[in-house]
This record gives sequence, structure tokens and C-alpha cells, in this order.
Amino acid sequence: MGANGNPCPRRAIVKEQQDILTLVEWKTPIIHTTSRGESIELKQESPLALGRLFPVGLTELIYSADEALCRFWVIIKEIETTLDVTPPTVYDCPEGPLKYVINKDQISIKPNWKEPFAIDDSGLPVQSQSSHLPGDPLEVGTTNVIFNFTDSADNLVQCIFIISIIEADETVPPPEILFCPTSVRYDLAVYVDEVSITWEEPIIENVINVYQTHFPGDFFKIGTTEVTYTAVNSVDKEAVCRFNVDVRDVIPPRIFLCPSDKSVRACRGSTTVMWLEPSTEDNSGLQVEQTQSHIPGVSLFKEGITTVNYQFDDIFGNAAVCSFNITVHRNSCQYFTQEELNLYVYIVLGLLIFVFVILIGVNCYIYKASGTISDNDGNHLSLQDLTTA
Repeated sequence: MGANGNPCPRRAIVKEQQDILTLVEWKTPIIHTTSRGESIELKQESPLALGRLFPVGLTELIYSADEALCRFWVIIKEIETTLDVTPPTVYDCPEGPLKYVINKDQISIKPNWKEPFAIDDSGLPVQSQSSHLPGDPLEVGTTNVIFNFTDSADNLVQCIFIISIIEADETVPPPEILFCPTSVRYDLAVYVDEVSITWEEPIIENVINVYQTHFPGDFFKIGTTEVTYTAVNSVDKEAVCRFNVDVRDVIPPRIFLCPSDKSVRACRGSTTVMWLEPSTEDNSGLQVEQTQSHIPGVSLFKEGITTVNYQFDDIFGNAAVCSFNITVHRNSCQYFTQEELNLYVYIVLGLLIFVFVILIGVNCYIYKASGTISDNDGNHLSLQDLTTA
């Protein structure tokens, strides 16, 4: 081909897939013949390429004119896509039948139960369809409840469970609790805010299921916690065992930075003293009440030894005390009587008045020295001229 034409592509034209067919653009090859002195456009022989729309894969293109030949390839690369085949994850789907008791004079009841839900790993919303919802009226018998959860990729997961409505049978007695623990008390003697507590579990007869709020070995925080065992029989009659776990704090609060004894000197019989006040915390994490005998920088301390006390009380009656002594020594200082003080005041005032009078006299002299003298004929003579003469 001549230098003035559109060259034949030397390399394959590579593009990523855009759709089923991908549009590819290039300039039609043109050659410049030296013999005729004209440009000839090469014609495409194979394939027609569907108007330059190409499928995924490799396609060979051939252009020719007279003895000129242009051959190149178009490669459409398939975009790798990851198919979502993972269904959503279901939560709160009951593992067993949900049982409810209906009185004989009732036709139906509206049981309330926790509705299951699903979350997809794509983070997109999940569509939910169900055969029943909490609060729907149900009659005596068993009902299959079905929840269908579908993600954006049409992956389906189901939650299926049974709701059983049982007519109350007055002849069946409720569960019988043979033993229920009394309240459990534990004195917490270490600086922590919770402790593991164990107890002997209740003994119950005529029972199908037992639901309990806590288990032996659970950790309990400082304070009183109610533990409940609810026993249910075949007709959903209940019996309840309740007792308290009482964790008592018997440790006083911790004190930080309790001051050491201090010794000060005073000219008079009393003085104020400054110190850094102590702080505290309690293992319960609750507020601690503080009382103190003196206030730094405010309270007066007389000559001698005075004990300063800080007391910190938690809400459980545990107290911690910080005590330190402040000793005031009398210093040999010079004191003045009231008559002496009055005399000193008068002397100072007299000196101030004397200085004031001197300053006024000096100013007047300077003012007069800068004036002029006149006679009856209107002649003026400057004092400065006299001084010069």
C-alpha cells in the first residue's frame, strides 16, 4: 500500500463484549497506486460482519483490490461474570411447631409470633411472600405457614413451620413444680462488676418444654436479677418458678491520690492551706457520695495539728476514708499596733502633700519666667530678653 492510504491494521482489533453483538469501528483500507497515480479503496470480501457488529470470539477480515490484499482479525473478549447462586439467609424461622391453646367457647384466635426475615449477601432488598402473618385468625388444628424469600437473582429460600391450635383440656393439670430454688445471694469480695453464679435447677413434672431466662454459670452484675423458669405441658398450660440472684458489693470504693501530711507556717494563729483533693471510683460503676471535713483554700487551720477527713460511700453502704494531718507552726512575725499603723498612714499622706505642693510651685515659676513686662506707654519687654541682657 502507498503511504497516502489508510493502512491495513497490523494487529488484531481487540474489544470486550458489550452485548450479544459488539460494535467495532475501523477505517476502510485504501491504497495509493504508483502506476496509475490514484487511490483505490479495498473491498471487504469475507465476512460482512453484520454491519461491523461482531459476536464473541475471533473473526478474520479480508480486504482486496486488484492484487492488493489486507487481512486482519477482530477479537471480542467475553466478559467474565459471576452468577449469584446463593439464596438469601433466613432469620427467626421457628424450628418446631408453635403451639397455642384456645378456649372451648372460642372459634379462632389470633396468635402473635415473631415474623421471619431474610438478608442477601448482595446487600440488595429481598422480596418476601407468605401464606400467613402474625395476628391472622386461626382455628383449632394445624396450619402450615410458608415464607418465600427471593433475591434479585431469583434465588429462592423458604421458611416453613407449623402453628398448632389446641383446644384447652380442663382435665389435664398444669406442670407441677416439685422444687424451686430460693433467692441466691453472693457477696462480691473482689474488685469486679460481675460474677458467675450457679444454683440447683428446679424439679418439674408433667412438662414438655421449659423456658428459662438464665442458666447456671451465667454472669450476673452487681444488684438483683430475677431468674424465671416457665414450664409448659402438652396443652400449653404453664407453671412458673421465680427466684432472685442477689450479687452484693462488699468492697469499699477505691481512693486515688490521698494527700500526705502537710506542715505550714503562719504569722497569726490561723491560716488557709491548699492541697490536691483525692478522687475515687467504685467497682459497681455507680456514683460515689463524698463528704469531707475541710475545703482546700477556704477552711482555716489553727496553730497545731488538724486532721482532714474525706469519706467515700457507695450505694451499698461500703465506705472508704482518706485522712491526713495539717500542722500549723507559729512564725515569729513583726506586728504593728493600730496606733502605729495610723501614724504611718499620716506620715505617708504628709509626704504626698509636700511633694504635690513642690510640684505646683515649680510649675508656677516656669510659667511666670516665660511671660512679658509692659509700661504705661505700651512698651513690652520679654523676660527672656532680660535674661539674655
